[in-house]
Amino acid sequence: MDAKVLSVLFLSFLIFPTVFAQTENNLLVTWHANNYTPLDFNAKPLPTNGNVVDVSAELLINKKIQNISQAEISWFLDGVFSTKGIGLKEFLFPITKVGRNSHSVRVVVQTKTNKYENLVSIPVFNPIITIENKYPRGLVASGEKISFSVIPFFFNISSPSEITSLWRINGEKQNETRDTVLTLNMGSPKTLDQKNMVVESFVQNIKNGLESARDKINLYIQ
Repeated sequence: MDAKVLSVLFLSFLIFPTVFAQTENNLLVTWHANNYTPLDFNAKPLPTNGNVVDVSAELLINKKIQNISQAEISWFLDGVFSTKGIGLKEFLFPITKVGRNSHSVRVVVQTKTNKYENLVSIPVFNPIITIENKYPRGLVASGEKISFSVIPFFFNISSPSEITSLWRINGEKQNETRDTVLTLNMGSPKTLDQKNMVVESFVQNIKNGLESARDKINLYIQ
């Protein structure tokens, strides 16, 4: 598995065991980011700018979920009141900050007899890509036909068909179609005198050019 994917998986597992916040008052708050990850990605998505996050609250007493359908529930985003309602256990909001920041969400549940509240901090990340590298240690044979594909993570898309990729080899643009797959013939005139190659991909969301990421790998031609 690609080293970047492994690091993303590690980060997700490191963060997401704590995506809920539970205080002594037993008000449980969880959140979920709704953006794109590959089908074989086993962690939860990381929230990015423009992403809609779903936050929910449950009241636990003696480890049992309580019925709060008649409680008044208020939601605050970054310290500012957002909405309230009877039994309003769910709160959706768009990420407006960029990577390496965070949003805070506070929920207050007022039942007939008690008041419960909790606060959770939701970190914001940037989308990333990884170039799928099928070649151990980057070694390829001269004359071999090789291909690469881009794998996106955390873009605000529903499928990879909604992104484009600009490929460069040693800084030189390679394709006009901006396809997410690159195929190279290592016996072509352009590659005959090459011993080392840097393959780079720059990916953008078709609907939002500001949402982008890049990755590169090194190849060594034998």
